[in-house]
Amino acid sequence: MTYCLASNVNDGLVLCSDSRTNAGTDVVSTYSKMFIFVWPGARFFCLLSAGNLATTQAVVKKLNSDVPAWLVPNLSTVTTMHEAADGVGMSNVTVGPPSELLIYRRDSLDGGRRLFFREDDPYAKELSEKWNAGLIGALEALPLFEWERNAP
Repeated sequence: MTYCLASNVNDGLVLCSDSRTNAGTDVVSTYSKMFIFVWPGARFFCLLSAGNLATTQAVVKKLNSDVPAWLVPNLSTVTTMHEAADGVGMSNVTVGPPSELLIYRRDSLDGGRRLFFREDDPYAKELSEKWNAGLIGALEALPLFEWERNAP
């Protein structure tokens, strides 16, 4: 399982990803799933990847080769994130409603409770708002990094 997190905070972005390529405990292999593309003073992109490693490597190779070859669009020429996604053929990969949820109680053998949420579902909206508030509270409760504690 891959874990990626991107959080928009007052001072910018916080991005985090795991680096394990397998779920086993006997042989642990790692590969960075965070790729940074930066044009100092002009633009910054960070790709957090999940899923098939070969697909990730193909996308990163394409992104790295498009800019020097001046292929358009590329990360140095796009004007929107939608264009950036189109550039790697990923604009149709989105996360959002409708969504499904299955709650299965261990050993019940009854099929569980299956829920389907559309974009306008009041429960899903409240769940999202509470989840966001909880995440913000958890982030605000984290200890400061050493450089933050010693900042003037």
